[in-house]
Amino acid sequence: MTIKKPELTQLEKDSLLNREFTIGSDLVEINLTDDAIILDIFYEKNTTISSSIEAVEKGYDLARKNIIRNKILEIGDDKSFIGTISDAASYAIDNITMDTLALSNSADSSYKKERISLFEKLHGVNSFANAVIKSQEWFDKRVSKEIILPIDNKGVERVFNDLATRGHAVASILKG
Repeated sequence: MTIKKPELTQLEKDSLLNREFTIGSDLVEINLTDDAIILDIFYEKNTTISSSIEAVEKGYDLARKNIIRNKILEIGDDKSFIGTISDAASYAIDNITMDTLALSNSADSSYKKERISLFEKLHGVNSFANAVIKSQEWFDKRVSKEIILPIDNKGVERVFNDLATRGHAVASILKG
């Protein structure tokens, strides 16, 4: 995997000759041992530059992140990742809604009291009652098909398969 070098205009190339690559204050001549991106400029391995050690370390890190991001984009484009995230969020919201309604309708128990207490500590006094109202509205609109989500067309099995496939692929890249 290679990082595409940015195309520089002649003016940019000329200005690089006099540019100081400083993040810290001590400049040294450094022969790069890996690709680096320093002050938004790509440098190939074995290039000698005048820079601070801190800038080079940050440049190595940025280049590594760029390589990882490019590998992740081989799995799917931004829009397909957004779709997968949307599917997961839709499934989660549907289930949180159903859990809220089921908890509201269940018999009193120590679990129910503690769960409502924790919810209201996080969201404010009497906020659970509002959550129940909003959950019921959401659920009713989902049942009546007033709200239709992509998961309704894809199906839960396909959504889970997509999440597992993409999640595993991204985790494998991050693991290295």
